[in-house]
Amino acid sequence: MIIPQEKPYMDGLNSYYLDPVKFIEHLQGEIGNGCIYLKSSVREMLIYFDEMDIINGVIQESGRHAEMAPSLQPIFVLLQQRTYLVTVFQLDPNAIFFWAHIPPFQRAKKDVGTDKVSLSDLIDQLHKKQMSCFVEVRFCDEKKSALLFFNQGDYTGASYSWGAGGLNPSKAELGRLADLTREQKAILTIGHFRNPKKAAQKPAGEKKASSKPLSIEDQVFISNLPTILEEFFEIYVEAVKRKVKFDPIPLLEQRLVVRGDDFPFLDPFNLPFEYADGIFTFTGTDSAFGENIAKAIIACAWDVVLEYRQEKKFRSSLAKWPYKPVLEERNYDVLR
Repeated sequence: MIIPQEKPYMDGLNSYYLDPVKFIEHLQGEIGNGCIYLKSSVREMLIYFDEMDIINGVIQESGRHAEMAPSLQPIFVLLQQRTYLVTVFQLDPNAIFFWAHIPPFQRAKKDVGTDKVSLSDLIDQLHKKQMSCFVEVRFCDEKKSALLFFNQGDYTGASYSWGAGGLNPSKAELGRLADLTREQKAILTIGHFRNPKKAAQKPAGEKKASSKPLSIEDQVFISNLPTILEEFFEIYVEAVKRKVKFDPIPLLEQRLVVRGDDFPFLDPFNLPFEYADGIFTFTGTDSAFGENIAKAIIACAWDVVLEYRQEKKFRSSLAKWPYKPVLEERNYDVLR
């Protein structure tokens, strides 16, 4: 669940002492537009309201995805079962309906520091890939944070811990945030908005490409993929680390997140592999398992290599790599 980053209108309240209906009516008269955030050890809930109406509610059980409440009745029932910490945020009229209708999303499992990927570069990538998402920015040394929203790559607005209203569309303020992340390290987390209707928007007659059944030779080959990819990662790291002076693996993983729309078989927020201490391990069991993952990794590795202009070194190493002809026989685009 995501909540506004601005300083709360009020906090530290306990739901045990509140009549929810009267409390909402009081807030409607006092602040007009806003949301009530309720938190317990097992559940989080949100109630969005404007001056006249209750817009909607959101319920998220611990460890599960948030769900829209069709009415406030389920929330009122849950309020009777246990107590909640209560926080109230005031939102501008232009922000309340935006916040109240945020679509389902999934956060990336891995964060990235601005010492490895700058906020400006990440925003450029999101724009190029026309991603609908948000980016959480949390500063390491100060109690500052921001929440940036993007719709098909276009910047919609942001919620700042030092701001007000819930949705500041100012590009100048965004620029000041980017400058601040250059001076002070911050942690970036991407949240990808899920669009269940996307598949239904394909042109009529377009069929989903079916994967070719695997022969026995393919299955043997796939069983060797971890070893092959371990060597590929070594070549990639050796080429890029000379330029960036830090572990370049997060750059590749971040690129997989940014290019999520290019790899429909792969959930970039739950990558089905791990690479640590020189060991590559598949962790996925769905249709993304195997060769498709390898092709996505190679494509994103080239993205990073080209960005940091290390393609000559990378290309030279891959040209001498014993597995290069094996991969190319299976239509891997190993060289660029």
